[in-house]
Amino acid sequence: MAKKVKVFHINASSCNNCDIEVLAAINLPRFADGIEVERVEDPSEAMIITVSGFVNRKMAKHVEETLKKAKNAKIVAIGTCATSGGIFSESYNFAGPVERFIPVDAYITGCPPRPIEIVEGLKKLLSAL
Repeated sequence: MAKKVKVFHINASSCNNCDIEVLAAINLPRFADGIEVERVEDPSEAMIITVSGFVNRKMAKHVEETLKKAKNAKIVAIGTCATSGGIFSESYNFAGPVERFIPVDAYITGCPPRPIEIVEGLKKLLSAL
């Protein structure tokens, strides 16, 4: 398992609840088992990219372009909206869940998922690397 993980976060168009929980999880200097977490501003540096929110029409191209820059990163859809569209799935602006635009490696569901669930999901993904 990696001892340091670089994480990039995308808000595809969330209500912000998942973002608060994601940032609470990834802004820890270390996970409980000593894994160091570093937030990066460049997706090409990321080992993991977390995506919250459903993808709306305006964000679709941006999400695709950003994720293409991260060639080796694992993609994690976080929250009900990122995984299925949630309450926004019938919206006129709904372009789709994250998996419609890029392959997703892991799903962490909930509305919103708690930070501990996000940390556990990321640790599980890291153990597979």
